[in-house]
Amino acid sequence: MRIGIITFWESDDNYGQVLQCWALQQYLKSLGHEPFLIRYKVLFEPSAPSKPLYVRIAKALLLFPIFTRYYKRKKIINGIRLSQENEKLNVQRKFKDFRDHYIVQSEVEYIGLDSLQKNPPQADIYITGSDQVWGLLLDKKEHEAYFLNFGDKKMKRASYAASFSRKEYPIALQGKLQEMLKKFDYISVREKEGVEIVRKLGFKAEHTIDPTLLLNKSDYSNALGLKSFPSKGILIYSLNYSSKKDIPWKKIKNYATAKNEKITVITGSGYIPARKLFEGVDYCYATIPQWIEMISSSSLIVTSSFHGIVFCIIFHKHFIYVPIKGEHSKGNSRIIELLDELGLEGMIWEKKKFIETYANSVINWLVVEKRLNQIKQKSLTFLDDIMKE
Repeated sequence: MRIGIITFWESDDNYGQVLQCWALQQYLKSLGHEPFLIRYKVLFEPSAPSKPLYVRIAKALLLFPIFTRYYKRKKIINGIRLSQENEKLNVQRKFKDFRDHYIVQSEVEYIGLDSLQKNPPQADIYITGSDQVWGLLLDKKEHEAYFLNFGDKKMKRASYAASFSRKEYPIALQGKLQEMLKKFDYISVREKEGVEIVRKLGFKAEHTIDPTLLLNKSDYSNALGLKSFPSKGILIYSLNYSSKKDIPWKKIKNYATAKNEKITVITGSGYIPARKLFEGVDYCYATIPQWIEMISSSSLIVTSSFHGIVFCIIFHKHFIYVPIKGEHSKGNSRIIELLDELGLEGMIWEKKKFIETYANSVINWLVVEKRLNQIKQKSLTFLDDIMKE
């Protein structure tokens, strides 16, 4: 069966975004199907392809003087510099090389919903997800692409582990959401809160796990040719942290000094752009396979990243999950929910605890795997049922 998948895929420094795309394809291939990524780009402006972030910021600064009333010029200039620096550093990560080598992609790159509707990709079924594809609100028509509003009306449509990234859907947009959900033959979402959003609108949704959890350690090692290294050092995967105060930095640094452990930091962009926050550490701009290798070979991982935690679980690594603070804290629920299900809620950072508590904690990975397999089975059954019919 030929399966067209629409999801997020363009990042040059968000490891989880690309790996969730790859993992779903990898699992569907194992069933004998032909999945491919629908290369879709939201059309933000009527002008052609989007320019680098620093160009767009500079353009806004020049064209809209009112912009400077709310944001100091210095902040804008720093944002431009940060974007320029990240673009240069991201070359080392080689995300495009990974996509081109490991992810089957549509020949056409669709710019905007109109291009998808006029020339829809040929497939037997469309799937939207995983990732926070339904976090893009339906107040913009372009976002309807992630609700599969293209292609023949008789085409089979499904969502897999799509995330709303919120507890409640805006009331003013619920009618539009209901209209979009009517198009689906099968609906599954990544969080229980998403199940409730769909249920309130009169539809049934399955609660399924992120596609990266459909695969196990050997699947990643064999498919990506991962190397094995002795476990040592502390890894900070810094995603959505805006200050070193967002994590117990002093405690981590003191612990590393006492244990004579090196601290390595890998940055990434999520809600906010990647940035250097910590002094006296080694910054690494790893490729995607190297990122997994570094998680698997570190003695302790500190992160706010959902997929960072996922790969700690897959490779049985000790970790500290430090939730995001402020306006983006809504993204914490999916991780806390997963940790609760697996009995790993003790790995969530608490101010009164010492780093040693997490580094030396006894985790019964056999029990964790048993719980994971139980919730994984439901997701596998959901996918298998779609393909059978």
